[in-house]
Amino acid sequence: MLVFNILVLSIILWCYQLLIRADKWIVLLIVVGATTFLSPAWFRSFERFGIFPAVKIYTILFFVCWTTVLRFTSMGTQRWARSATLWLLVVNIIEALLLDISGGNAAHYLVFISGSLLLLTLPDPVNAVQITNENGARDLVYRGMTRVWILEYSVWNWSFVYMNYPEVAGQAFGVLLAPRLVGMRDPQRWLLARGFTLGVYLIVLATIPESMIRWMGTSNWETPTGEGAVGAVCSFFIGTCTLRLLLRHRARITVQIDATVIELCYAEQKMLRRCRPAAN
Repeated sequence: MLVFNILVLSIILWCYQLLIRADKWIVLLIVVGATTFLSPAWFRSFERFGIFPAVKIYTILFFVCWTTVLRFTSMGTQRWARSATLWLLVVNIIEALLLDISGGNAAHYLVFISGSLLLLTLPDPVNAVQITNENGARDLVYRGMTRVWILEYSVWNWSFVYMNYPEVAGQAFGVLLAPRLVGMRDPQRWLLARGFTLGVYLIVLATIPESMIRWMGTSNWETPTGEGAVGAVCSFFIGTCTLRLLLRHRARITVQIDATVIELCYAEQKMLRRCRPAAN
């Protein structure tokens, strides 16, 4: 039953991101309407989950509004405005890192290290975010995003949710799977899909938390052994991927250096051949 519920949640969120991607007014109606009328209910739910979800939901909803403005107005032509989108992703990760570093045990620290490695290996951050208009849809895309990084992010984020909010760890599978499906086909669209799906999920969770947990609560997953195993697996997986990335960059730099040396040697020989007739 749990697997079925995870798939249902993922499919609903996947369909939602298609809907919200197509029309800017749907985005503004849902986000502005929800923020205006549902904030009192959200504040009551924050008493249960703490300050982090309060910061998270408003950060994500700002991200959804910001990316919509970029997609449908001239602000999308401004480099600083597009770059701010990437910084919102960085802020999203840092928020979670701050919560983990205060966890007070080794498992939390391992997940913290994993999230820090994610930031260090963020793909091609310079000029990465662009606005495209293909097949009749205006999209915000992340040039250079890779399927491997998306998988690393998914592993880290689920580990973070399990460590800090085990009662919704099962739901986190579905929330992460929906943008993952988008990213498997087109990694460049993952960032937008992640923001949209997380935004609507947080709206629903903050509005009816008790109903969501009754539907798919997993608080029984929390055990000291489970925390240790999740922290170890997360850090090992992301550490291995990071090491592979560093080795690949090192090999690429070595090839570039070798090519540069060969070009310099060739240029030197060419200059020597030109100088010999002059010397004679």
